[in-house]
Amino acid sequence: MTKKEITFNKKEKNFNKFYLLFGLLFLLFRLGLDGGVTLTDTKGNKYKFKNESVTCTGQIDSDVSLICEGSAIKKDIAGGKSVVEFDRMCWNAFTRRYTSPNFICSAANKLGKY
Repeated sequence: MTKKEITFNKKEKNFNKFYLLFGLLFLLFRLGLDGGVTLTDTKGNKYKFKNESVTCTGQIDSDVSLICEGSAIKKDIAGGKSVVEFDRMCWNAFTRRYTSPNFICSAANKLGKY
């Protein structure tokens, strides 16, 4: 092998490594490992909650109810997208119980907001 052929092989290997790394990062991002949570309703619609779009105030096991609010991107079964707003009490301080399950509380819990 000549020096020119060896240099070309090194460049080709580096080029392949770059595209392999880029492909893996893109795949991880597309699989939902981008700091978000996707929930599906009984009709098959998907709701994508981003970490930045969900906030909670109050605390569990305190005299202040836990209220979470946020927005999600709703993707219906036909592929249409829209933004949906949520606002719900997740923990009732008066009864000292969790409220019935709902999307915003589930998303907030999975995102580590409470």
